[in-house]
Amino acid sequence: MISISMSDRSQTADARRRAREIALDLGLGEAAAERAALIATEAATNLERHAVSGEILLIPHPDPQFPALDLVSVDHGPGIENLSTCLEDGFSTAGGAGHGLGSIQRQSDRFDIFSTPGKGTVVVATVGKPRQHGPYQIEGLCSPKPGETRCGDGWKSLALADANVLMVCDGLGHGPKAAKAAEVAVQAFTAVVSTDLETTLYKLDEELRPTRGAAIALATLPVTGPSVEFLGVGNISGYLRSGSREQRTVSFEGVIGRGDFRVRRMSYEVEDPFLAIFATDGLATRWDLSRYRGLVAREPITIAAVLYRDFRRIRDDCTVVVVRRFT
Repeated sequence: MISISMSDRSQTADARRRAREIALDLGLGEAAAERAALIATEAATNLERHAVSGEILLIPHPDPQFPALDLVSVDHGPGIENLSTCLEDGFSTAGGAGHGLGSIQRQSDRFDIFSTPGKGTVVVATVGKPRQHGPYQIEGLCSPKPGETRCGDGWKSLALADANVLMVCDGLGHGPKAAKAAEVAVQAFTAVVSTDLETTLYKLDEELRPTRGAAIALATLPVTGPSVEFLGVGNISGYLRSGSREQRTVSFEGVIGRGDFRVRRMSYEVEDPFLAIFATDGLATRWDLSRYRGLVAREPITIAAVLYRDFRRIRDDCTVVVVRRFT
């Protein structure tokens, strides 16, 4: 993920250039790359005119079959009182032509927006179509600690015959060595994953021995079935919203890659509608979804971006992954 802080006008050109380059690198084609560039320009211009502490996030999905690029705009601006009016061409609160949000929506293959008056706005525009993970929609973002160029966190979801298995990892510390640990964890998980979470975790421990180690959380998300299985070692938090019930997952102390941990699989009964959020300790844990009216119904990447905007800790890398099961 690339984060571009919209601190001055020069960042608009940077956002446009990077969005276009990433779309081309993903193989989306020239026309899609131009759409991505236009979305980035409009989003950056909106932030310049309206926002406080605005940021553009570029999140590539380099899937061979389903390449896609998420362009996410987050801000702490005044928010939007009437979303439907703001999406109409010709409406502007800052003296512009009033084509920004409407243009972004038209150029996007997926568009979502969440705004709270007085708190800010998150806009999601996707070029391409991200892969669906069986009956689940699983999306996330990874951001390095400010000042670092590589993120020491990572995540991966793989669909097996009877379940999706999700891994979230946090390489110890931050910087290149933490990023290396996260890369090894993702590669090893891809090679050894199974619904036997204990066996998967022990194999990850072996592969991570040459690195500084990592916190790891594994979750089995069944295609059908009443429960989610969870295995966590280290500082990765999990939140499950099932029907009208909310639960927090339990992780245990230790470091994967040092043989210094104990294993205990936890089982959590779930029912639809089902939503889960997993995050490294770069996200503060004091958030409460009930304070965001209507947020649980938004796209998973939108939920992740709102939490990232409001609760990320700038002293560490930050990863947020959101899971929704289709009903």
